[in-house]
Amino acid sequence: MKYLVSVIFLASALQGIAQEKKIYLNFFSGVSSIKTHVTQIEGTGFETATLFSNAPTGISLSAELIKNTFIDISFGMHSLRNDHLKVHGIKVSRYTVEARNFGLKLKYEVNLPKSFKIIPFIGYSYSFLDQPVGTSMPFKQRSSSSFSSTVDGVLVSSSSRSVYSSTEFTRNTFSGLSLGGELAYDFKNNLGLYLAYTFFYSEQDYAVQYGEYRSTVNPTEKANTSFGKSMHIYQIGMRYNIFNY
Repeated sequence: MKYLVSVIFLASALQGIAQEKKIYLNFFSGVSSIKTHVTQIEGTGFETATLFSNAPTGISLSAELIKNTFIDISFGMHSLRNDHLKVHGIKVSRYTVEARNFGLKLKYEVNLPKSFKIIPFIGYSYSFLDQPVGTSMPFKQRSSSSFSSTVDGVLVSSSSRSVYSSTEFTRNTFSGLSLGGELAYDFKNNLGLYLAYTFFYSEQDYAVQYGEYRSTVNPTEKANTSFGKSMHIYQIGMRYNIFNY
């Protein structure tokens, strides 16, 4: 009899623990920033820049493995910059490439007063670019301007300058480690709101842009601008506790 009571008590306790585990459905969107890296070939006029684009927008599912520890699987769409040159005050920037993103994170939830939570996480992110590897944009003129000065209606000097570029996609994937955290607030109806920051690091660039600055009064300058390596991601999201298990 004592053995039966012990079994019933243990089963009841395990059921109670299981019911405390949660599954969240998350919706998120935001912006990301990436800093270009410039390799000078001739001259020193080309400059690095911090560029903003759409961060992954999509959904994720977070399941509690053990108390306050979650595994999160996400899918989203985002855009990546592959076209930006800054040289002697001239900026050319137009194109982006779309990508499908898959992510896996391990999260730990720390409860704070008044329904706030801090959720640090570490994970891995993998994006598929909608662009075949080795694809190149043709070398062409991107910007042009001319200047002239006159004295008493007589032309005394003139000059022009222009920027040319081409881009090559060195990879059609963009993957690496992600590290960051969330600040969440849970309402009483199982709905929550959160802000998230992620630092993403990849070992390789996904695109390289070759640029030339040509001027009638200065020597031609050349440089390669690469895109990738690291990225900062800022997102806002909503989460809903769809059920406990």
